[in-house]
Amino acid sequence: MKIRGSKPRPRVAVIGFPVTGEKRARLENLFSSISFYRSFEQLEKHTSSKEIDLLILGEKVEDSSELIFSISIISFSFIPPLMPGPTVNFYMKLSEPGKTEEFIENKIALEYSRIREKEDWTNAKGWLKILTDGRKPIVPSNFKNAYSIIRDGAILMDSHSGNPFVTIFINEERKLGVAWFPLPVKHKIDWIEAIVNEWSKSFPDKFPTIGNWARQNEWLLAEEIKIQNDIKSLEEQKIEMNKKIDSGMASLTKNFQKITTDNDEGLRKLLIAQGDELVNIVKTAFEQIGFIVEKVDENIEQGKPKKEDLRLTKEDVENWEAIVEVRGYTKSSGKEDDIKRLDKFAKLYSKEKDKFPDKMIYVVNGPIELQPSQRQKPFESNPEFLASIANDDGLVISTITLYRVFQSIDLINISDISKSIVESTGELRFVPPN
Repeated sequence: MKIRGSKPRPRVAVIGFPVTGEKRARLENLFSSISFYRSFEQLEKHTSSKEIDLLILGEKVEDSSELIFSISIISFSFIPPLMPGPTVNFYMKLSEPGKTEEFIENKIALEYSRIREKEDWTNAKGWLKILTDGRKPIVPSNFKNAYSIIRDGAILMDSHSGNPFVTIFINEERKLGVAWFPLPVKHKIDWIEAIVNEWSKSFPDKFPTIGNWARQNEWLLAEEIKIQNDIKSLEEQKIEMNKKIDSGMASLTKNFQKITTDNDEGLRKLLIAQGDELVNIVKTAFEQIGFIVEKVDENIEQGKPKKEDLRLTKEDVENWEAIVEVRGYTKSSGKEDDIKRLDKFAKLYSKEKDKFPDKMIYVVNGPIELQPSQRQKPFESNPEFLASIANDDGLVISTITLYRVFQSIDLINISDISKSIVESTGELRFVPPN
């Protein structure tokens, strides 16, 4: 059967659908100009692309033709060699043959755009990934633009992989519609009706509104029009609300990125720094906890012996002072020899102050080569040595513990932390609040 150009539009060609039965009858009710074919070869013998407005492919259509690049197409085939893409020189293909897990597919409303966020559809793992590729040498940057159109047209994307159940879009360069269902679907005729009615907004000459005339705007009654207008009003409110949400999220994301960058150069160095860089950020941390902190090296005269890294005092604790040694290690979580250096510094302190420091604090970051969650606590494998530190009024503080304090800064009383540092011996313990 030939499709003549003088027939009413849309002029539809169907390949791979049953030639008899309910589906054929429903398609014939939708389209007054429709013909059915077994293959592209048979189609090309009887007509040309100029005589077709819409090509519909059934599930098992395996062959293809250059026709697909010049006609609007709705394809239910999940084994085609290729499909037209969103821009000139692009086509779509599947990542690999396969099948998805079971999913629920409910009957759709005629305006399919409203189902993009339907909660009563169930996404499934294992959906096939739609890829885009070029038909001839093209500019590589165009791939991103082409795929973004496919993703923007996607409906019911799998939340696990981002792969679409169906992608529907307009190829603006060719003025053609493209819809591809790479998975089996039940309500094919409903989808066809919904898609063609949607495309009628862009191409009213090719796709005049089809289907049940009683559902078309021209023949709605007052109550139906009111409900439809209420729906439209809510949709407009939703669009505005989404704009506000998107704007708010964009602002928060920008702020998050700035603060994250600042923290990478700030308190996060507690977990990655060594040497003087670590000393400086530990000094900042103690100051924010409420101590007055002196960086001792800055006040040592040239030629004089090295002393401890920091000294801590507290305005509300009279005549109390601690000396602090700060160390960062690539492969260690603490070294006994560095603890013993504090004894040497304590003696130098006693010569200077005529008394020993009230506390000796050893701050350790490491092993830096491991992620913080994989690191062992300082001297965890040598509890006897940790106990001896406690007996000498010594305190070991992991920089992870300091970092945890600042993670919980809005949930705790910071004065409790400074008090704990003043009074504790052995190991500083901190349990983040729930």
